[in-house]
Amino acid sequence: MNDLTFALEKTKEFNKLVLNDKELSKIFVFGKYNFLQLYNPLIFLDFRNYYKKNNTEMLKDKNQKQSYFSVLFFAFFAIVLSFKALIWFKIRQKKIIIFSNDVCNSQYQGDFRLTKIYKYLISKKIKFGEIFFSANDRRIFNNFIWRRRLAFYSQTIDVFYRLFGQKKEIKKKKFFLNGGNENERIMNEILNIYLKTIPLTEFRIKFFEKILNFLNIRLILTIDSVRRYGELIAAGKNLGIEVFAFQHGQFTKYQTGWLDMTGNIDNVIKPNKLFVWADYWKEELLRLGTYYKNDEINFCENTKSDITVSEYFNESGENILMFFETDAPKDLAVQYIEKILKCPGVKIYFKTRPDRDLSKQLIDYGLDKNNSNIEIVSDVDEILNRINIVLGFQSTMLYEMIVRGKSVGVLESDLDYTDGLIFGGFSEKISLNNTCSKLELLSKKSEKELIDLSHKFTGYNVEKIDNVLKQYV
Repeated sequence: MNDLTFALEKTKEFNKLVLNDKELSKIFVFGKYNFLQLYNPLIFLDFRNYYKKNNTEMLKDKNQKQSYFSVLFFAFFAIVLSFKALIWFKIRQKKIIIFSNDVCNSQYQGDFRLTKIYKYLISKKIKFGEIFFSANDRRIFNNFIWRRRLAFYSQTIDVFYRLFGQKKEIKKKKFFLNGGNENERIMNEILNIYLKTIPLTEFRIKFFEKILNFLNIRLILTIDSVRRYGELIAAGKNLGIEVFAFQHGQFTKYQTGWLDMTGNIDNVIKPNKLFVWADYWKEELLRLGTYYKNDEINFCENTKSDITVSEYFNESGENILMFFETDAPKDLAVQYIEKILKCPGVKIYFKTRPDRDLSKQLIDYGLDKNNSNIEIVSDVDEILNRINIVLGFQSTMLYEMIVRGKSVGVLESDLDYTDGLIFGGFSEKISLNNTCSKLELLSKKSEKELIDLSHKFTGYNVEKIDNVLKQYV
């Protein structure tokens, strides 16, 4: 069992708890809100962190690592910027809100996962405001200086809750199945954390309602950030505002925030429409048991960047692209690379991450940059026309490479993120026992086969982001 399977098993167990003859899923339904479903991705993360740390330190506020003065200073800074932003949005009559994390990693000084949305709005000179989720730390200041745009910071609402919010007392329910062993202890701790979170969640919704109503917002565009956007979505839908969410990563059985985890889909807080990148992703969501209805899942191109079929590699040999994957089993990755390098005619192109120490990445994967059969690369596009095979454990790049017409192999491990690719016939599963034969099989796929797989994966109903947005903005 790994951290993912442990977290999923424990989250399902938690969701089925019964307190005082009442199912937990019903205890967490307040009015029209299914807060248990809303909290599920956070609960999953808590169990995952507990497994990794084997303690509950990760359940506590990460801000405890900062000094009290530092948190207070940046919280005040965020409040000042937020209220200046609301006044500016009102004066400029900005009717569209973009919601994302507070990052500056695109050419538009926003979240790169929404690059095409920013591009369309800016090119058409359509006014928009931004609401960011951010921690109360130096990144708020740094990103504001870099971005030079006012924004509202969602965490400022929590400050007002602590100062002025009417904190409802929710009686703690002590839950012990058989006298309070370790399993019951952690279940009880998580239960109390989220029972106490309900009043804050309700306060956030009401606060967002006041903001959106004051600004007369008519459209909210957001990354499908299930851990962050729930209260904003609820507020928007309460006011009749259209809310569109755009896919930012893969969907698997471990993405509990997108799946029906409580058996109560009528009260789920969700956007009006979820736009996914390809037909494959809609089918995966439906197969995995999403709470979205069929007509609520729409198709739209990847909002990060253009992804097109690359040039077919029609030479002898096996040029293999691999990526540094943060959660990959590193010892197993080393074994696979050793095995791959023993196969005839093989060269590995290893894509590193710019946000990680280069030497550490090479050490983790057991790579010798002086080996002539290994080339370290930082830009995939520069070498993609030389690649005919792409290998990995669970990277979202595996899915992208299918769209780009590459032959994809999934390295067998106890990770099962990419099972959908295997079930759908989009990739081959490679083990340490069949590495060379599978690589040979992958290298022999024809250009027509790969293009057909690309079309099968994406479907034929994927709209350009421009066509989607011009209907509503």
